[in-house]
Amino acid sequence: MSGWVDGPLGRREFRLVRLVRNGGEGEVWQAERTDNDVTARWAVKILLPERIAPDRNPRRVLNEWMRRWQQTMMRVGALHLPGIVFPAGVFTGPRPYTGGGPDDTAGRALYMISRWVDGGRDLDRWRTRHFDPAGCRRVLEQICALVESLGDEGMVHGDLTPGNIMIEHDEVRLIDFTRLTHTDATPVLPGGTRGYMAPELSRPGVRVDPAVDRYAVGAVACFLLTGVDPPQHDAASTVRRQLPRYGCPEALAQHVAALLHPEPRQRPRLGEWAADLGRLLGGAYHSDGLEDLALAVDAAGTARIAAAGGRGIAVARAGSRHQPLLDPLPFPAPQGVRAVALARRGNGDVALFARGADRSVTVRVDGRWRPLTGVTGHGPILAATGADGSVSAYLAGDAGLTGITVPLDGEPTVNPLTDGVRRVLAVAPGPAGDPHLAVEDHTGQVLCGPPGDLRPAGLADVDTAALCVNNHDEPVLIAAQAGSSELTEITDPGADHRASRRPIPGRPGIRGVAGLCLRTGLLLAVAADSGLWVRPGRGDWVCLWPEPVHQVAAVQGYGWRVQLAALAEGRVLFAEEDAPDRWPARAYFLKATTD
Repeated sequence: MSGWVDGPLGRREFRLVRLVRNGGEGEVWQAERTDNDVTARWAVKILLPERIAPDRNPRRVLNEWMRRWQQTMMRVGALHLPGIVFPAGVFTGPRPYTGGGPDDTAGRALYMISRWVDGGRDLDRWRTRHFDPAGCRRVLEQICALVESLGDEGMVHGDLTPGNIMIEHDEVRLIDFTRLTHTDATPVLPGGTRGYMAPELSRPGVRVDPAVDRYAVGAVACFLLTGVDPPQHDAASTVRRQLPRYGCPEALAQHVAALLHPEPRQRPRLGEWAADLGRLLGGAYHSDGLEDLALAVDAAGTARIAAAGGRGIAVARAGSRHQPLLDPLPFPAPQGVRAVALARRGNGDVALFARGADRSVTVRVDGRWRPLTGVTGHGPILAATGADGSVSAYLAGDAGLTGITVPLDGEPTVNPLTDGVRRVLAVAPGPAGDPHLAVEDHTGQVLCGPPGDLRPAGLADVDTAALCVNNHDEPVLIAAQAGSSELTEITDPGADHRASRRPIPGRPGIRGVAGLCLRTGLLLAVAADSGLWVRPGRGDWVCLWPEPVHQVAAVQGYGWRVQLAALAEGRVLFAEEDAPDRWPARAYFLKATTD
């Protein structure tokens, strides 16, 4: 849709060209205005009163917000700081003209105009096209300098998000000062953007200070490094565990988490924080370290391992009693891969899915790589085999949940499924043989079920999860919530009247979990700060590696033996049962053919 806006200078003063963002308060458009045959581009924010207070008189809502936005104009215009895109005008008028509609007070809207950031992209779009550790450091250092300058002027932005930070010719610009507040004042507007809102803003009567913006900078840093919005609750401990999964060193994860401390006084000043950032980001995305792994079993019962990192993708077979070797895949295998998934097709071929740092997705079928158009994503990509012999992979992106299906003929298809999904947690063949998913939505709630029928599982703020099907043909979800050393097992999640749950004592600092429903019961494996642990269906926890591990996968392979693969120190750990429910004393690192 496009349209026109009547401005202070006359009817149809602004032509709406493109919808940029549709949020809780209203819409942001790219617009054009022609004056003396010169056309200039503007950003127009449109506030719709029914979105703010649907039960109140629209005239009063617009008048209150008009006063707030006028105060914002005066405050921002007095700052004289580089990198600040201040509002150029605020006015009320009829709703955008699109060929008809009411023109009375109830049909009016509030407009704020500011210059269009020419050639700029918000952080989300910038990250998709230009992300690299050096660029991330440069952008974060500029953000820190701007936000620190705001604090020195006695101001708090109050809504720093990737959508409110623009990159124009390699320079950072801050936009949308709707929530700008004086230091030590009560916020003009309650709340904020989920994931970027400091926890103290949810407390009634709180007075803000620059620590609010410091928290948001930490959340923005998390987004830049992972492509995923941080959770609203317990963000610091979650970031400490999740950043290493994206190839970040432990020290960098701790550094980002410091800004997300729940206590405002514990958050470091941004100048000091930025000074240490360059050194820490220099070790991010290790050129040799592996960041993600996947495990599957082929038709012969041979376990296949795929691991991805800065060097590309390495694969190994583990079907014999010999130690498997990791073999790097040669060109044209994609480089800069951040996530991988494996699943066996009905013809015995194991399909390999790869998501790159640029969010692109490639699939390897029958030995041939196929880049996929029309699909991008962030975070994990996970896959499972269907009842008809096809395989399906799932990942979250800007458009929500996307599925990629590879049937027996080997021709991949891309299927947009549902919006509102932030992260895919687990995928497994479901009770009917078709894939069953566990995903996290944008509110932090966990949803489970087939891709077209995802339902709430009664959990929120989950850090890691696994899915399997028990001997009664029921799906079983095993999850660890952020900050917990306890696992939660839910049988038939998403079925309110049938679902049952029980707690399972885990290990401290759980970072990853895998589960298999075997004849002897539920086998669990966890990657934790305390090491790699496995709990057979009839036994206690057994430690297979005593040092920190941040990801684990499990399969039942040749001879019904369970095999585990895990990531530690950017390398692949491997362990295999000696006999049912009997494990060796220690896992071992796989060697690479290039070693």
